[in-house]
Amino acid sequence: LLEAREQRAIAEERSGQLEAVAAFQQSMLEDMDIEAMGAGLAAGRREQVRRAGPGPAAALDEALFHASPPDVARALVDLNLLARAEEAIARDFGGQPLLAADLVHSVAGVRTALGLHARAAEDHARVAALREGELGAADPRVLDARRLQARALLMAGDVAGARAVIDAAQGLAAAIAPDDVLRLGIDQVEADVLASEGDRPGAARKLEALHARAAAAHGEDSELATSILAGLAILQARMGDPASGLASMERVLAIHERRSGPEARATVDALHNLAPMRALAGDVEGAIELQRRVVALRTRRDGAVHPSTLSSLGNLASFLNDAGRLDDALEVGAGVIEAMERVLGPAHRSTLRAKLNHATAHARAGDFERALVLQAEVLEARTRLLGASHPDTLFIAINRAGTLLQSGRAAEALERVTALLPATREVLGLRHPQAQAALQIQGDARMALGRAAEAADAFAERGPDG
Repeated sequence: LLEAREQRAIAEERSGQLEAVAAFQQSMLEDMDIEAMGAGLAAGRREQVRRAGPGPAAALDEALFHASPPDVARALVDLNLLARAEEAIARDFGGQPLLAADLVHSVAGVRTALGLHARAAEDHARVAALREGELGAADPRVLDARRLQARALLMAGDVAGARAVIDAAQGLAAAIAPDDVLRLGIDQVEADVLASEGDRPGAARKLEALHARAAAAHGEDSELATSILAGLAILQARMGDPASGLASMERVLAIHERRSGPEARATVDALHNLAPMRALAGDVEGAIELQRRVVALRTRRDGAVHPSTLSSLGNLASFLNDAGRLDDALEVGAGVIEAMERVLGPAHRSTLRAKLNHATAHARAGDFERALVLQAEVLEARTRLLGASHPDTLFIAINRAGTLLQSGRAAEALERVTALLPATREVLGLRHPQAQAALQIQGDARMALGRAAEAADAFAERGPDG
């Protein structure tokens, strides 16, 4: 008996050590900077082909545009590390289902952090099945796995799948106290599913009630209550109520600053969400102030040319443009484009988006020729990479026709927008805002050329609501 107890104690100690090692590895892998990894992968490949001439470099840019370097990095990590880890778990711990479930749970956490949500949902389903076989379907550890499975499905875009899983979990969780952390977490996922199904007002009401329950039972600064409030803030902004969203997100920011400090990742994420809410609420100068803080914090933490830092700088340039501070917007925007071309590549989606924003600032400043050059670069890249009839290509092509009209080149604007209209009608539909903009440009160009009767035809096609 003593020997059996000793062996059991040794086994339990080793199991605990293994779980501790798995938790440590999970925390390290969750912090993997997949965006930087993808950017580094792309930069390395560009450097390798640079000496071969412009042909191979252009082909690589096209391949990277369609492949997305961060997605390539995610796939490599998943295939060479996480999938092999799962194979080892199945091979070595088949006789210890609860331990195997805990280890698969760690793998799922890494996949979630890396944005591999569909794969994470499969992992959580496996965790739930392993635990259910030992503990029963209504055990809290099983229900927590189902909660995570539903959330991963929702993040992967499978709203119907998430609804089925969370409904089943709700039925089994009926005996759990309403203010228990697990029950609140299941209710939170259900509210998110409700919003994804289109019932945003119902989801908002549910989140408001959930936040009140969580704050009363666990404190307003608790992780769960803060998470619910952050979700409510984003939902309020999406519902067209930026003032309520702003107030909720400011509370979230204050909590993160108290709990984690002014430079913690959660604080920076809250600032990142808060800045556009201030802009939507009409406080553009406040948005600029917050965005400068985000840029400074990300620069210190990740570096000046990290993709997240460059993205934040691009947002800052947009806010400056919206505020009419065109000199500042042009200065920041030029730096963003230079860095993005060097780090991400000239054909990267973020680089092209930054050029579009920069073109808008130049046009607002009256420098139409520079705006047209930038728009031409984006149009050429999108036509080559996406095709002439892709909605993103049509968007910039129509905008460029508008800039030509603004610059006084009405005949050229009319020729271009008239050529674009057949594809615009077919791909976007007549009621699409960009199709309406194309017809407006056509009508205005005809008016500028003294062709009023033809202009009336374009305005009539727009319709009474155009």
